[in-house]
Amino acid sequence: MFQPDPDSQPDPNRRRLESVKIDRLFLSLGNSTRRRVLGHIAAKTSSVSEVARALELSDQVASYHLRYLQGAGLVERSSRGSAVFYVIRHDTFAWLRHYVSTLNPETPDAKNGRTR
Repeated sequence: MFQPDPDSQPDPNRRRLESVKIDRLFLSLGNSTRRRVLGHIAAKTSSVSEVARALELSDQVASYHLRYLQGAGLVERSSRGSAVFYVIRHDTFAWLRHYVSTLNPETPDAKNGRTR
């Protein structure tokens, strides 16, 4: 999702766009309600109503946070007939683990240039 193309030349506009995406990702994780929603979705693919009921939120609040998480690339919508469910984007979390590991050059992943 956020991985730059290794064959492309550095593009300042692309870097700026990636920076905005990274900011949105971290802002998403900085909100306790969104972290609770993510925890629920990680445990069980759920509809807006299921998330709202499980976390004692209104449908409107649950929907708002799910849309925000979707915009950040942390969850995606999945349709089953007329029902809409939200699922975790595992590729984004894999990228996030790698990104965070590169922030500290002492971590084993940063030294080896790989993700867990």
